[in-house]
Amino acid sequence: MRGFSTRIRLWDKIGKTMLPSAPLWKVDFVHIEDLERYILMFETGLLDKNGKEIYEGDVLKQLGGRGRLWNAVAEFSFASFWARGHLKSDVVRLDIYLYGDGAKVIGNIHENGDLINGK
Repeated sequence: MRGFSTRIRLWDKIGKTMLPSAPLWKVDFVHIEDLERYILMFETGLLDKNGKEIYEGDVLKQLGGRGRLWNAVAEFSFASFWARGHLKSDVVRLDIYLYGDGAKVIGNIHENGDLINGK
């Protein structure tokens, strides 16, 4: 874990596009209506198997391990980042999900929502 980051990525709900990541202090939106247009996704401070930054909303694929493998979405809840699958039982702290053979980012919930079901 690299420590808390203030880098964010924005999903434009109207334009249906992902805006490139940037430090939070460089994001230029002031009006409250802008906050309704965009979904903010914070960087987790963790990297996938290939060294790619993991953001909230990223879909991850486990690369190995014992037992059943499942795709998960990175999300922030209860002051920690979690890997959450499509079943209620598929929840584990993100750093534990990445342990072992690791995982890689294969998309995000906004552009590749079907990936969370393991497709």
